[in-house]
Amino acid sequence: MCMKRTARKDNRGLSLVELIIVMAIMAVLTGAVSIGVSLVTNKAVDKCATQLKASIQSARVTTMGKFQTYLEIYMTGDGLCINEVVTTVNPDGTRTESTKQVITGDSSITVRYQLNDGGWQTLGDASNPLKLEFDRSSGALKPFPTGGSFAGKYCVAIEISKGSRIKTLKLAYLTGKVTME
Repeated sequence: MCMKRTARKDNRGLSLVELIIVMAIMAVLTGAVSIGVSLVTNKAVDKCATQLKASIQSARVTTMGKFQTYLEIYMTGDGLCINEVVTTVNPDGTRTESTKQVITGDSSITVRYQLNDGGWQTLGDASNPLKLEFDRSSGALKPFPTGGSFAGKYCVAIEISKGSRIKTLKLAYLTGKVTME
């Protein structure tokens, strides 16, 4: 009787093709996860920049209408805080101020603003807010009040960032218009 020999395969490891396929699948999954994480972190910056732009435009339009309005912008533990303060003159000549507060973004974002002399400042807390005020007749930004270190200067840009994501709001101080980059 003749015995037939069969070749046995050694299945103790992975072949080179199997290893390449596994590595390709891992690379695709890693790329998808990193894109998803970056999209999640960018949402806070985008939301904050969009809300700030809308608040600036609203304050400018309100000032050019019938009420004097200014914005106080500062950081809190919850994120960026935007106070829109509207001053109404009553029929008896007294003034009434009403404040609308919006907190947007999260506490991990960084906000800086640039002055027309080129200097950048980090946005402070409620004790040292960035105050934007508009001229009633033209909508132009008013310069910072006299007496401080920024006297007579204008805010020309606001930068919102988190990680590598940066959104910049450019303010045209002669017209008060704001654009997002």
